[in-house]
Amino acid sequence: MQDRKRYYIFGIIDDYSRLAYVEVITAINAANVTRAFFHSLQFFLAHGINPERVMTDNGVEFTTFTSQKAKRTHFFETMLNIVGVGHTYTRPYHPQSNGKIERFWRILLNECILYLNFGQTLDTLSSELNGFLYRYNYQRRHGSLNYSTPLDCLHAVTELLK
Repeated sequence: MQDRKRYYIFGIIDDYSRLAYVEVITAINAANVTRAFFHSLQFFLAHGINPERVMTDNGVEFTTFTSQKAKRTHFFETMLNIVGVGHTYTRPYHPQSNGKIERFWRILLNECILYLNFGQTLDTLSSELNGFLYRYNYQRRHGSLNYSTPLDCLHAVTELLK
């Protein structure tokens, strides 16, 4: 990056449709992750998905396990309580329990990040990620979805529920 800062990618994926959301954040902390999750919530709601539960790893940006009181007052946990979304944690050191997002990270790496020019600005990086996300959600066919796109999968569910 031109400004020599580190950037991180927050990502979340719908368990059923594989619809994904990513956002560039400047630090891995509760405030940035909470803000990015709130933006992802707006994205999913716009697609007709009302998340009931979120699964995260056990990072300090998501939870504090030191006590029940600390857990209740954690920034991310508080936001989840306000919006009515439950919280499930993966088993420590067991990425397989969050396999769908782990697979997404591998696809993101192979189809986008490896091709980035790391002299880019934050805006350019965000633009490249948005382009990837558009292809991933609306054009790319997924083997795990019987070669449908996540959007096609959402439309199929909507039709079934009518």
